[in-house]
Amino acid sequence: MVFGFRNAAGRAVAAIERRRVPRVALKHGVAKIDSKSFPVKNLSTQGFVLEPYQGDLITHQRVYLTLVLAINGQERDFATDAVVVRAADQTLAGRFSDLRHDARRAIEQYFLARPAGQPG
Repeated sequence: MVFGFRNAAGRAVAAIERRRVPRVALKHGVAKIDSKSFPVKNLSTQGFVLEPYQGDLITHQRVYLTLVLAINGQERDFATDAVVVRAADQTLAGRFSDLRHDARRAIEQYFLARPAGQPG
């Protein structure tokens, strides 16, 4: 979350965003929940943000999903589960409960391929 502050001159200054793990913005990642697909806005080894999201999930609810990520030019599916930490304003944020090792390695490859925050 970014908080806005004003400096001595009265201009808005954004505080630096602090996270436990880096995340990467995605252009082509998708999360499949039930029979619906949602774009993955960003991803880390701890969790994800889907946007836009229109669905029935609520905060603290457990969700089973399939991440579809492009790895070396091929789409790969990674089944996982997560807990919803935020569901508001057409955005769904989740924290992985038990991310498989192959999925963790795939996400880490995104970080090696492009700097955090740069779309992939």
